[in-house]
Amino acid sequence: MQHYAYTAYGIAIGFDEAQALTALLYSGEAFDSRVGLQYLRARWYDPNFGRFNRLDPFSGNLRDPQSLHKYLYTHGDPVNGIDPTGLMTYGDVMGVLTVMGTGFAIGVSTNGLRNGALGLPVEDDWWKAGVKGAVFLPARFKNYDGRKSNDEKKFV
Repeated sequence: MQHYAYTAYGIAIGFDEAQALTALLYSGEAFDSRVGLQYLRARWYDPNFGRFNRLDPFSGNLRDPQSLHKYLYTHGDPVNGIDPTGLMTYGDVMGVLTVMGTGFAIGVSTNGLRNGALGLPVEDDWWKAGVKGAVFLPARFKNYDGRKSNDEKKFV
């Protein structure tokens, strides 16, 4: 069994990554020792600079200034986060899943209440209602950054 140590941003300490018994290294992700980059599905990460090699396609969120940096790994906090997709931190992924789960629960609950009020079997279409809630609740908050939409500006 081998043990691997890293700096916070993923620079190998005390071993040569090219000699490792596995290609899954820092944060359990694939490392290409020929180019010295880690593959995170959407983008390649350079641990020597703590940066990605391509722009982040996410536009960012004004309430989270670190998200506006297009090349930064884990919002500049690799001690408390990982970025398994190259697009968002693990915490962001969990946040999205939490909102989706909440949406699913709201969809199922409102479907049951509606069916009960209409005299229909409460369990009818619960799965469809849950999926709709899981999709539409996060979509409602998509790219929310505190700015007013065009519709809201009409009423100011």
